[in-house]
Amino acid sequence: MLHVFSVNDGHLMTYDVTCAMKRVGELKSLISSNKDISRNKQVMLINDGEALDDDINVCNYKAGTESNPIFLFDKSLIERQNCAISKGKHQLKTNFDADIASALRLPPCYGTVASRTRLALQIHEATREQVNNMEKLVKDEHLMYRGWSIAVKNLKETLKGFEQRTNMANQACSILMEKLTEESHVLHQVTDVIGNLDRLPVFATLQSTRVAEGKSTVLLEWIESQCHDIKIHDIINIARIKYIN
Repeated sequence: MLHVFSVNDGHLMTYDVTCAMKRVGELKSLISSNKDISRNKQVMLINDGEALDDDINVCNYKAGTESNPIFLFDKSLIERQNCAISKGKHQLKTNFDADIASALRLPPCYGTVASRTRLALQIHEATREQVNNMEKLVKDEHLMYRGWSIAVKNLKETLKGFEQRTNMANQACSILMEKLTEESHVLHQVTDVIGNLDRLPVFATLQSTRVAEGKSTVLLEWIESQCHDIKIHDIINIARIKYIN
């Protein structure tokens, strides 16, 4: 049998062993049809805190036995502000004081012996049933404790994963900020270089390709004339907008 323990109400459910060969999502659908728990509100965990994946077969997980069941949580109950507490279905008669007092008043005869024997058997059966129920309640309480402990473990692992991803994101942002600072510094240096180019005259070896004959051309103008009307200042402004702003 496949055992699934509902942690919210402390109820152990059993399913045919063939369900272990099905996917977790199919098992959730089966539980949804038998128990009033929507499939998208079901969370299944195993003993090490791992959450069951809907697309993986149930048998791939080392859980489902009576001593190591799959722990089922109903998120709809957890999301409510006031969670209803399930009450036991067994209502046994535990007060036999009136019956005992009545039996003690019977006259000494065979019928009295028979009546008192039946009463003793009733008390014995009620006591045995009560002991069995108490043992079951203790077992269910233990499973509920394990289930919530596993849920806490799962939350801790999830939080740890978020912290690791947050640290990785922070490191990536720090690297980007360092690169931005370096590129901004380079951009300022380029601005200084352009200012120098704007003051330097064209070298003698480049005089044959001056922008205008008979006019002294600075080196920056000569470079721009070779770039087919591309303005270096425009490129710098675009870079400044992209990397600084």
